[in-house]
Amino acid sequence: MRSLTVFAFAAAALLAACGSKESAPAGASGQPARPATPDNAVSGMVIADAPSALAPGATLTVRMLDVTRADGDAMLVAEQTYPVAAIPAEFTLPYDPAKVSSIRTFALEATVMDQGVARYVSQGRVGVLTQGKPSHATIRLAEAMVAPAPKDPVEEFNKTFAAFEAQLGALKRVTGSRIEGESAAYAWDAFGDTTGVRVVRETVNNAEGVTVSTSRYAFDEAGKPWLIERETGGAKTRLGWDASGTVLVHERNGSQADIDQGEIDRLVRSAESAKAAAAAKL
Repeated sequence: MRSLTVFAFAAAALLAACGSKESAPAGASGQPARPATPDNAVSGMVIADAPSALAPGATLTVRMLDVTRADGDAMLVAEQTYPVAAIPAEFTLPYDPAKVSSIRTFALEATVMDQGVARYVSQGRVGVLTQGKPSHATIRLAEAMVAPAPKDPVEEFNKTFAAFEAQLGALKRVTGSRIEGESAAYAWDAFGDTTGVRVVRETVNNAEGVTVSTSRYAFDEAGKPWLIERETGGAKTRLGWDASGTVLVHERNGSQADIDQGEIDRLVRSAESAKAAAAAKL
């Protein structure tokens, strides 16, 4: 009886030892085999040259395309978008088997969106499923070429004018004054180059010698109005034109404002009058 009990314990121990040594089937490399791709799906991983963390809300979109026609547009077979926190990342993309034929050619591509812009795109399409291709693929990503943000035309105008204004010291300067009636005295200086008058600065005083207004008029190389600034009665009006002659800047006291065409026309006439007076002395 004792020998039977010992034998039973030994058999139980042997079975337990065998069970503890079980492991996942190994692949060709000796490593645990990759889980099988589900039927009617392709799987894989997206990788980049270096691991990269992504902002919260980033997404990975994987598309399977029918690329049979080399001279035509690829046809979308399947597409899915996944939340993704970092690269590399794995994916599984189901597809409709009715859209897949062994005589056609299929490939995968991927895009990673991060903070609303494309952060990574596929370096190329990766073949899958047919023509001897597997259902598992690795997609290599490259950093996307991000288009520069559109430039603010007003900001660009201001930069261009500021650069021009910094060169005024190299231009020829003339000065002058005049009296209009009994109530207005004008004093001005102007700067010009080989194209003509470029800037006129004008101050108007009343009969008591109090400044009524100060103005600055600038002209482009073609002699057309480029910038007009006038300060009077505590309000500063600023107008600027682009190369096509369209009013680009229309500001009142530093903020964008609607300035009626009548006022614009009056300011342009004042600018042309000041330019003519300065041109006579250049």
